[in-house]
Amino acid sequence: MRDEMRRLWTAPGSLRPEPTRPVVIAAFGPKMAEVAGRVGDGINVPALHPRLRALAAIARDACVDAGRDPARFLVTVYSDFREGWFDVDTPARAELDRLGVDRLILFIGPPFDTARIGRAGLLLREPSG
Repeated sequence: MRDEMRRLWTAPGSLRPEPTRPVVIAAFGPKMAEVAGRVGDGINVPALHPRLRALAAIARDACVDAGRDPARFLVTVYSDFREGWFDVDTPARAELDRLGVDRLILFIGPPFDTARIGRAGLLLREPSG
């Protein structure tokens, strides 16, 4: 299945991203977590999923069982857009750090509050220096 996914990038007439983009597979349960680890480059799980820790472990174990380097396996999570996620000192953010989460994806639906998004950008901007 992994080779089939990669063939999408090399099909005649298709765009070829450089470098090749990772295939991150969404998982809500252990079966999809295993698939993500076995054939994907990463897993994407809801940030507040009650079994987040277990799903990440299942995916990483499957990655190892497939003979791949678990250090290169991505763990991403997503949540609705809440300012509480911006504070790195919260228990929720500390848990994401302990799990080795690579990326927290926040989504916001219409109507888009551009001022709110702008404030978030200022909070998330890396300090200079």
